[in-house]
Amino acid sequence: MWRLLLAPELTVTESLRHEFVDWLHEGSNGRLWLVVPGSFHEPRQRQGRAATHHNTARLMDTDGRELTRHDKLVPYRWEDRGSPATEAIDAGSEVVLLETEVGHIAVAICLDHCEEGAGMVSLWEWASPDLVLVPAMDGSPGLSAYDRAAARLARASGCCSVVANQPPEPALAEASPRALLRAFDRPLTPVLRTNANGCDIAIYDVALGRSNPTPGQNEP
Repeated sequence: MWRLLLAPELTVTESLRHEFVDWLHEGSNGRLWLVVPGSFHEPRQRQGRAATHHNTARLMDTDGRELTRHDKLVPYRWEDRGSPATEAIDAGSEVVLLETEVGHIAVAICLDHCEEGAGMVSLWEWASPDLVLVPAMDGSPGLSAYDRAAARLARASGCCSVVANQPPEPALAEASPRALLRAFDRPLTPVLRTNANGCDIAIYDVALGRSNPTPGQNEP
């Protein structure tokens, strides 16, 4: 049985990601196969170029070694007091497929998985990964856009989509790193949806609050 840990978008700062790696080094994780410790905004300095800022997710192995990373392709857009606003990041420009013994694995952040207007679903149909891991932050009821995209990819190539969603929560920044770690130190029960082709779509909806998580606090 392959075990993986996928945290939602914008829940894991750089310092918390280091704690994730320390936790993996402790060997108390039941030998996870792959880990995506969410994503976060981070600056990146390249020699001879201006600094850029990306919403980045990393795909790691069971020892915390980075296998690949993904920069968000489609920034989030919303209305702020009647004026359009955009997530303050530089959009990524590539999709990486990691070849493994169980197939090709990709990471997509939030809208990268389901934004039809930007052609993302068509892109994934063309790339044909076997597994897409999606850290997300979305407050829409039912996460229907992810459901539609996952079903479409499953029909096209048998791709399985796994979405870990964090509904927007102002109190999230007040949660301590250890509290967040404990939220992922036990298995969560996904919402499994089966499409007409019999492919399971696993969607995790993770709610992290102000206090230390207790059993029953994280509802899928």
